[in-house]
Formats: sequence, C-alpha cells, structure tokens
Amino acid sequence: MSALSLSAGLGGPLLGLLLAAAPASASDAPASGDTEAPRWSFGGEGSLYILPDDTGYVVGRAHVNRGPLALEARYNYEQLHAASVFLGWNFGFGEKLRLELTPMVGGVFGGMSGVAPGLELDLSFWKLALSSESEYVFDLVEPSASFFYEWSELSLWPVEWARAGFAVQRTRVVQTRIQFQRGFLIGLAYRHLSVAAYWFNPGSEDAYGVFTLGVEL
Repeated sequence: MSALSLSAGLGGPLLGLLLAAAPASASDAPASGDTEAPRWSFGGEGSLYILPDDTGYVVGRAHVNRGPLALEARYNYEQLHAASVFLGWNFGFGEKLRLELTPMVGGVFGGMSGVAPGLELDLSFWKLALSSESEYVFDLVEPSASFFYEWSELSLWPVEWARAGFAVQRTRVVQTRIQFQRGFLIGLAYRHLSVAAYWFNPGSEDAYGVFTLGVEL
C-alpha cells in the first residue's frame, strides 16, 4: 500500500527528492569480497480521479527502495496541492503465504501541514492478493482536521497479466456521504507497466472513477 505523475509539473519535484539519494543504475556493483550491496528499486504511479461534477485531479506517487529501506513521496494524496515524504522499513514473512509490511512515518506540507505515521501491507496467497495502505495525519495547523486515510484492494489474478476485485478508500480530498467508499477494480500488467480502473460508490449519486498508470523498475 507508493508516483510517476501524469503531468510534468507533478512528477519532477517529488521524483527528484527520492532520486537524489539513488545511484545512476538500478543496482549497485558488488561490494568487496562475495557480499553484494543492497539492491535499489524504483516505482511510480499516477492516478486520475474523475468526479461526479465532471471535475478531476491527479494524484502522483513515487518510491525508492534500497534493501529494507523505503522512501516514498506523494502529491495531492492527503489534500489538493499538498505533498508528503515518508521514510519506512520493509519486513517480509513467508513464501506461499507471503506477508510484507512497511511501517513508515512522514511529513505533509503545502496545502496542509502535518505529521503522518502509516503502514503499508501486502498479503498474497495462490492467485489472491490483498494490499492496504493507511496513515493518520496529525494536522499541525488545525488539530480538529486530523484525518485517517485508507486505501485497500483485494484482487484475484486468474492469469499473470490481468486481475479483478474490490477496493475501499477513505480520503479527505473526495467528500461523499459514504465515509469508506467501496468499488470495483480491473487491472492489467505487462512487464514493468500496469494499468487499472476503479469505480467507486456504484449506483449512487456519489459514484466516481479512478484510472491509474504505474511502473516498477
């Protein structure tokens, strides 16, 4: 539960913050002897929200991992025109039943100012995958505006390149009468690229769509 922006103005500053600490190549050369240095990996995601009043906005996310160390940046996620930067640590357990946890802490600035502890979780078994990302933003300007954010997905992968399932999110950016907004998802993946479409609050006046493009390197 991580952005390449869909517009140049989104992605540049955030991706620059993360890549500043990274080497030019995706992996380090072997260290002295037989020991290899921790591996670098990169990823990003841009999500286009299409709202009921025909307006929309883009959420940008980017992440860099070096071994267990996790760095992540987001834009428009906690609030419009707000950016956030997180530092976390990756833990993994199991093989057939695989659990990966990333506790993290971050700061939010721009459209709002706050401190945000969070947790990302991935659980996979057979052709099922559960992912969840949650955070609580302590608003430093208006404490009464502190907010719990959640995005969770349960997907079935009948084939390696396609999935379908359900999604739930709670966000302060999209205000509806439903606190935990539920919907359906369908997605495709090919090598390093993935796309997904979400339809939240189906059958209600608050229905809206989200389209996502992601890359992992």
